[in-house]
Parts: sequence; C-alpha cells; structure tokens
Amino acid sequence: MLIDYHSDGAYAVLEFEVACPARPTRLGIDYRLFADVDTLHKGLVHVVSNGAIATAILGLSHPTEILDIRGKGVGRVFIEFVVEGIWHIWRGFDHALFLLSLMLPAACVLHGKRWVPADSPGGVAIDVLKLVTAFTAAHAITLSLATLHVVALPSRWVEVAIAATILLSALNNIVPLVRRRRWLVAFSFGLIHGFGFASVLTDMALPTSLLAAALAGFNIGVELGQISLVLLLLPILYIYRSSQWFRVATLYGGSAAITVFATVWIYERTSGLTVLAL
Repeated sequence: MLIDYHSDGAYAVLEFEVACPARPTRLGIDYRLFADVDTLHKGLVHVVSNGAIATAILGLSHPTEILDIRGKGVGRVFIEFVVEGIWHIWRGFDHALFLLSLMLPAACVLHGKRWVPADSPGGVAIDVLKLVTAFTAAHAITLSLATLHVVALPSRWVEVAIAATILLSALNNIVPLVRRRRWLVAFSFGLIHGFGFASVLTDMALPTSLLAAALAGFNIGVELGQISLVLLLLPILYIYRSSQWFRVATLYGGSAAITVFATVWIYERTSGLTVLAL
C-alpha cells in the first residue's frame, strides 16, 4: 500500500484504474469511510482522465461530489473557487461563528465593564471595518503561505486552535478583557483561521498553472461571504442596540451559546469523537 504525506499526517493511497467504452464527462463519488468514528477524517480524490485533472476533498460535512473530469480552464477554476469561498463561510459554522462573535458587540461600546449602546453609526461602521479588514488581511496571509507550501501546520491542531479562537472571542464579549483595539485580536486569530481555509486548497493537488487562480478566487469568495454576513447582521444589531432585552439576548445569550459550541468543537477535535456532527 502506498503512503502519501500531507500537512495533517499520512494518507493511505488507494489507486483505481478504469477503462470505459466511452469517455465519461462526470464522475459521482460518495465517501463516508470512518464518518461515525472520526469527525476530522477526510478523503482526497484525485482523478486523471486523458491528462485532465479533477480533485475534491470529501469528509463528514461534505461526503459526496460530482466531478467534471474533462478538465478546467483558468477562468472556470477562478469562478468555482469564488463560489467555494463564499460557501466555505456560509456552511463552515466555525468561521461564521467566529465572525459572529466579533460582530455581536459591534453596535455597543464599553462603559466600565458593561456594554452600552453606541451613539454614532459612523463609529460603529469604522469599528466593524477595522475588524473585518484585520481578519481578512490576516487569513489572506496565512492562506497564501500555506497554499504555496511556505508554512505547514498539522490540520488537526489548526482546527482545535480555530475552535479556541471562537471560545476566547465569545468569552471576551461576556467578560471583556480586551477593551480596545479589538482589531488586533481579529488579526491575530485571523492568522489561525487562514491555515484552516488553506486546508481546502493544499490537499487538492491542483496543477501549478491553476493554483494562483484558485487562491485568488477563494480569497475573494471568503471576503464576499464575510461581507454578506456583516451586511445581514449589522443593521439589525444597530437598530435594536438600545433595547435592553435584545442586547442581553444577542450579546450575552448569543456569546454564551457560541462558547458552548466552541467548547464542544474543542472536545470533538481533540478526541476525534462526534457530538454535534456539524
């Protein structure tokens, strides 16, 4: 049996060769191996057909894929990875919850140890812009470094670290320890999330000629996904910022719920056992 080594460990390589009377254009794959015992297990699919390459990463949250095995041009790869980046934010609960934990106090300011409604919409907009820009810049840096194989970290511990950033960010909403320059926290934690984003690209064995297009498209897609969440949440948070029950329910209740999710994720990702199956 062949062994292939990646940033998150060794993979068993299973090779299959199939001869078809007529060359197919699409190939459907359903992969659920170890889905009930290891939440982080994944299968790396690499299909070569008449020189064209198609790849996919399958796992618990994404067990099926229909591959176009005719090959792809640069433009198509770029567009597909823009879409993949958007969906990675929307269906990647951990990244979305981290962004949400940063957003929950966006329409408030600290007065002593309490969050109170912010007075200026301009100040709120600037604060959110700093947070999102810092997070984006940070994860773009490490995403690029990891995808280009300049830096490599074990993906299992990256996933644990991502869950820890969510936990710490949510706890800071409940018991504010970082009171100023929260954008520095967003930048620092964004560096960790960038390694998580990179796992989508580094194991796909894309040809070198397509890697730049995939990287650019994925970065843009992630940013679009983040902006869409901000535009959805910020007006609601600002409009109802003066309502005490809303502030308690969203800022404190929401942060408490996020700490629960993050704690469970840390347990899952260190033990390999499934609790939430998200």
